[in-house]
Amino acid sequence: PICERDSRRTSYQHNINMQSAEDISWLNDMSAMAQNLGFANMEQPPSAKVTIPVALLSAFVVYYLLAVVKKPKVAGGNGRLRELYQQHCPSLWESYWPTFWALNAHVSSIVRAFIQRPPPFISYERELVELADGGMASLDWVKEANVLPSSAPVLLILAGMSGSSDCAYVKYLALAGLSEDYRPVVFNQRGAGGIPMKTYRLFCCSKVDDLQMAIHYIRKRCPESKIVGVGVSLGGIQMVSYLHQTGDNSDLSAVLTISSAWSTYATQKSIEQSRVNIRYSRYLCGKAKTTLLSYLEQDGVSRHDLPFDMEQALRVTLMSEFDKVVTVPVFGYSSLDAYYADATTNNKVDRIKRPLVCVTAANDPFVPEDSLPFEAVEKSDMVTLVVTAYGGHIGFLEGVLPTRQMLTDRVCKEFLLAMKEYHSKVA
Repeated sequence: PICERDSRRTSYQHNINMQSAEDISWLNDMSAMAQNLGFANMEQPPSAKVTIPVALLSAFVVYYLLAVVKKPKVAGGNGRLRELYQQHCPSLWESYWPTFWALNAHVSSIVRAFIQRPPPFISYERELVELADGGMASLDWVKEANVLPSSAPVLLILAGMSGSSDCAYVKYLALAGLSEDYRPVVFNQRGAGGIPMKTYRLFCCSKVDDLQMAIHYIRKRCPESKIVGVGVSLGGIQMVSYLHQTGDNSDLSAVLTISSAWSTYATQKSIEQSRVNIRYSRYLCGKAKTTLLSYLEQDGVSRHDLPFDMEQALRVTLMSEFDKVVTVPVFGYSSLDAYYADATTNNKVDRIKRPLVCVTAANDPFVPEDSLPFEAVEKSDMVTLVVTAYGGHIGFLEGVLPTRQMLTDRVCKEFLLAMKEYHSKVA
């Protein structure tokens, strides 16, 4: 038995030695192949330290660098304006490095609202604006700009549908204005920023009489100043509508829009024909109904005096339904299609006579890229489209922990500087 055991051990050892010899031979072959391919320092597989997580991370880094980090598409703004943008707006021409863990459009769109910390030193002085139909809005003037001369240019900021002067992204736009010696003021529309509802009239993409009234108030307070507008989402749509409706008579000397749609049809289709995007429509519809209810809950208000069926309005769940039941009759449109046709601006680019830069993301769930008026913009000297590959809706996150300024804040600051030079040369 001892001899048999020793014999087995010898056999096992022989097999191990044979396997080791085969391994060594295989490694030598691989090493020679690596030498021939130029990988002189390739580590040998048995001693390799590469793990699956590291390999996946390496693959993601390669993907991020090759497929994610890209320069924005820039169209239009020909001639003198394009030269100014190239000189003063490097963010339009440099590669955009979005936050690597928030590439998804929905993550980028939602995270900013929760993670961005507002600048600590932006405070407001509120001026109430009485509107023509008895409604009320406000102009929130940034107090930190009171040290500027009376002739300092004004930066008029319009937030999105659910935004106000309290939003972090609005305050960073105001900060960008302060850094370029502009006097920032935020126009809080009906029902926003704590403004009580005085009438049943809410927002409308195509009607700009409230915005005109706000500009009138600004003109009275700052008669010598240029007024540059920055509109976000719905605010941007309204500013573009104002520009094409007023043409050469516009009191806005330039406008920057962020995440603003050009086609109301395309926006509603995008946010209501997807099981994921439809949640945006439901959320905005809920906000609109809440604002409307705040008016109806006031003393002396009767549902019978409304130009729409309030019971039906409370049953709707999507923005297109709310527009059909409420917006259409309130603003005097014959149909939902008539309203959307009036609110769509991608066929009205030629009417815009002031410098306009529109920043949007190709993955914005509200602004499909194929709805952007690239062809019309290429023929325009005044309108410039800037489309980043990523950014979502009002996202445009940057850095590992995006709690402060984002890409659009830098773009705003650079745009305001460019407009200072533009207006000095035009004057």
